[in-house]
Amino acid sequence: MEYASDHEHDATVTSVGISETGDLDPNCLNDWLGRLLRTRGTDIFRMKGVLSLRGQPERFVFQGVHMLFDGQPERP
Repeated sequence: MEYASDHEHDATVTSVGISETGDLDPNCLNDWLGRLLRTRGTDIFRMKGVLSLRGQPERFVFQGVHMLFDGQPERP
């Protein structure tokens, strides 16, 4: 038996991964994310990640859909 999906993949949808070593500057990250969401938020279907922020002992976990963004510190 062969499975046939009801949907088709859109070739214009792509994904991007960013990997960086070390701790991020929270102010620079906030500025960059704010600018990204203002200028390209409607193009972002989904985003998620785990970040190490300078001066914070906990990792910062975030997710977003379009222009909505939520994040919070979690375990060290």
